[in-house]
This record gives sequence, structure tokens and C-alpha cells, in this order.
Amino acid sequence: MPLPRSKGGFSVEEKNNTVRPRGTDSARVIQVIETSSITGRGTFEDPVKEVRQYWSFDGRLLANSTPTTEPENEENDKTREIPAL
Repeated sequence: MPLPRSKGGFSVEEKNNTVRPRGTDSARVIQVIETSSITGRGTFEDPVKEVRQYWSFDGRLLANSTPTTEPENEENDKTREIPAL
């Protein structure tokens, strides 16, 4: 009995045997403006975080980078150091 075919013409088994991660297709160095600011009230519910933003030279916001780690408990939050700017 032949294997069922997908829309692309490959059977599910054939497709799974031929798929490989490609990795990065291209990379380049570009110039952007990076800004850094501190947000948060410093409480357990609203900890202090550094927010980095990346902007084009014509003023378009390209990306935000904010730490996503949360303290495991209140004790960890009390002992966390804030890095120097």
C-alpha cells in the first residue's frame, strides 16, 4: 500500500527523513541607535528592569530587549543587585 502524499508531493515519512535545520541564511553588521532605561518600582510585583531599545537613524523603533526572568520568591528579589550603568 503506498504512503499517503501531502500537498507538496512527499509522503509524511519521506518529508520527515529529509528535513534538516538550515541555520542562519545571512548575517551582516548594521548601525543602529541603542538606548537603555530603567523601569519598575523596585517591588516584588514590579521589579526594576533595564530596557534596551534599538532605533533606526530615521527614528523608527526596531526592537525592544527586556529581561524576562522573574524572581523565584520574595527572598531572591531582596538580594538581587542592580548592575551599574
